[in-house]
Amino acid sequence: MRFQTFMLGIALAGVMASANAQWLNYPEPGTPLTRDGKPNLSGKAPRRNGRPDLSGVWQVEPPPTGEIERIFGDLGSGVVAGDDPRTFSKYFLNILVDFKPGEEPIRPEAAALTLRNRQTMDSPSSHCLPLGVPARELGWLPFKIFQTPEAIAIYYEVDGAFRQIHTDGRKLPVNPFPSWMGYSTGKWEGDTLVVDAAGFNDKAGWTPADIRAARHCAFRSVSTAVTSAIWTCRRPSKIPTF
Repeated sequence: MRFQTFMLGIALAGVMASANAQWLNYPEPGTPLTRDGKPNLSGKAPRRNGRPDLSGVWQVEPPPTGEIERIFGDLGSGVVAGDDPRTFSKYFLNILVDFKPGEEPIRPEAAALTLRNRQTMDSPSSHCLPLGVPARELGWLPFKIFQTPEAIAIYYEVDGAFRQIHTDGRKLPVNPFPSWMGYSTGKWEGDTLVVDAAGFNDKAGWTPADIRAARHCAFRSVSTAVTSAIWTCRRPSKIPTF
């Protein structure tokens, strides 16, 4: 079976606390400090059980000032305090933004659907439905990772949903029942956590590239405050929506 593949890479920045969090001034145990007692954000990534410890609060690194307007034009009334698309990753607004017009790995039917949804501002959130993966990692609100040897849980502030990544050696289920968060398994390759996910439903929307796609993601902790993530999306080319 022939597959279409594309990749995107982002940087995730550690945050001390989310906007709605409590215990704003509580020092997280184990945080490396500078000589003046402040968190050393360029310090070595923490480790646990011989692996990088991804536990903590993370948020996508905001784009450079003016980048979103340069790519997508004047956002007008779309700019709302606390929900400002100028702070979103460009991939949240268009996962295929790095491709030249006409070279996107997307079928005409899916391109037409994407254009229609963009013009009408139709999205899962406009129907009070959960966002898809990785859209929920690319938006404006932070998420928290809880790491154990057997599994990693991710709690998303955007809608209170959570996702499990099993790291106990199990395989992805065969023909799983489609779900909002899909099914995820992970394994360590050196200091990189490699995650494979499948079994997504077709309701999370976001872009046709997100519908029931098999996704591969590599998380690598760079420092105390920065983790890089690279997503590879694959799906059979015979599926008409992509």
